[in-house]
Amino acid sequence: MRSGSINPLIADGQIIGAIAQGLGIALLEEAAFDPETGQPMATSYLDYVIPLSEDVPDITIEHHVTPSPIITGGFKGVGESGIQPPPATVGNAVANAVPEIAAGLTATPLSPSRIWTLLEDAGLEG
Repeated sequence: MRSGSINPLIADGQIIGAIAQGLGIALLEEAAFDPETGQPMATSYLDYVIPLSEDVPDITIEHHVTPSPIITGGFKGVGESGIQPPPATVGNAVANAVPEIAAGLTATPLSPSRIWTLLEDAGLEG
């Protein structure tokens, strides 16, 4: 590794962590509030589910280095790039698999109970 360059293993860790966060947004995490009091309904991680390391699939990362021409050292941000694709990817996968509920896929998380409700509403429950 050259002096002044970013360690690719650290960049990989940031990307994988961001993908895990994106999967949490897509499938698990919901900031629910009591509609009357406005108080958060999650008081611990038993109520607010986040992805664990075993929930994240194996990820292969390839680096394509394109230094910034306007920043000294050519550095760019990397960690936030992984958080944005998972919610859209999961939503599109569900919409593709079950087009009858695609119009109802308007919020995350796409939890089992939310998907089941959409299936029931579409008359597709098992």
